[in-house]
Amino acid sequence: MKIFIKVMLGITLLFLGFPQVLEAGNYPIVFIHGQKGAGDDDKVFPIEGWKDWNGAGYDLPPRNEQPYRSAMDKIRIEGYGGYTPGEPFNCHLNTELIPTGGETRKIYNFSYYNPDGSKGVIGSNGFCLPDDYKDWRTKYEDALANASWAEHFAMFVEKVLNACYGSNWQSNPDAKVDVVAHCMGGLVVRAAMKWYNLPCGEPVRNRIRKLLLIATPNKGCHFKGECNAIQQIFFGHSDWQTHGEDLEMNVDPSYFKPDVYFEDDNGTQKHWCDFLDPSDDCGVPPSCHRWSQRR
Repeated sequence: MKIFIKVMLGITLLFLGFPQVLEAGNYPIVFIHGQKGAGDDDKVFPIEGWKDWNGAGYDLPPRNEQPYRSAMDKIRIEGYGGYTPGEPFNCHLNTELIPTGGETRKIYNFSYYNPDGSKGVIGSNGFCLPDDYKDWRTKYEDALANASWAEHFAMFVEKVLNACYGSNWQSNPDAKVDVVAHCMGGLVVRAAMKWYNLPCGEPVRNRIRKLLLIATPNKGCHFKGECNAIQQIFFGHSDWQTHGEDLEMNVDPSYFKPDVYFEDDNGTQKHWCDFLDPSDDCGVPPSCHRWSQRR
């Protein structure tokens, strides 16, 4: 009897619950990559981020055989659900999208890094800054003054809405995008949803229908100084990343300070990721994502 009940409960969840999570609908899908290390020139270019979802052969013609390099690969090659790549497909901050003529089943591979490879941080739109410890805050503010990855994402979302829904998209409450974000890219999207508006002034969160996070360090990183050393030696993290993105993920560049705290205007101190707590007005509906645990 117990087995029968479990089976029936499973079938009920399958038909009632899962479709709400897995159903793509006819909304544009934006794929976001994770963190990338800078090269010898201390620059990180969008082309490095595009590889996350396209695999090593991102610049080659689509393959027709399986297995695929990623879910985006499968969608792009098979035309799953009628989806096709947007034009252009690989995009960054300055990419101008070609109107789709009202077709919303489009996928885009977006990189939040600067087109010129220069420094930046995820950003909180001035909401909080790191401890004024050694030169942390000075270096962080210097990178922040140059670029915010969350703001870049916010600007791109509006471009997708314009391209897929037309210039009157603001009058359409169903004009939204779905987002699939890997690793630090999930923090970029969450920061945009909490602290940033679209260029038109509307909150980003209003136009995100679903957010899928994959291996996102929502509670920061366990590793501190040792993680910083690994990132610098093996992944080529530059100084602006060490005192920017890494600080936001609670990676201590000093090797001695146990935790990295950010402070808001009210004097509240938390890890940067903890300011993104969903209960703290984050704006991400619980049904729209699957949380990953602390790395």
